[in-house]
Amino acid sequence: MSNFSNASNTSNPSNASNVIELNDTNFDSAIQNSSMPVVVKFGASWCGPCRMMNPIFSQIADDYVGKVKVCEIDIDKNIETVSKFDIMSVPTIIVFFNGAVQERMIGARSKDELISVVENCLSGQS
Repeated sequence: MSNFSNASNTSNPSNASNVIELNDTNFDSAIQNSSMPVVVKFGASWCGPCRMMNPIFSQIADDYVGKVKVCEIDIDKNIETVSKFDIMSVPTIIVFFNGAVQERMIGARSKDELISVVENCLSGQS
C-alpha cells in the first residue's frame, strides 16, 4: 500500500535525465527553434502507461544527446497545448521535425518502436 502512495507523490523520474519539461509558455519555441527532431510525450502523473514510459524516455534522451530533443508535457497543467494538438488519450507521443509533425502515436510504446521513429527522422536529416 505504501508503494502506491509513494508512486503518486514522487516527481516524474524521466526529469532526472536529459528529458526536457515543456509547458504552454515554452512549447512552440522548443519545437519551432529546434534544428533536430523533437519527441514529445503528452502525459499525466496519474497515468500508469505514462509512468511506465519514463525510463524509456530517459534512456532515449541520454542515448541521443545532441541529436534529438526528448521532451514531456503534463496535460493537466498545459491545456492550451493539449487543445492545440487535440490530445484525447495519454500517453500521446508526437515527433516533430523542422517544426512539423512527423509521427503521432497513441498509447505506450516500446523503446525499439521509439528508436525506430527517431532513427527514421535522423536519416531524413541533411
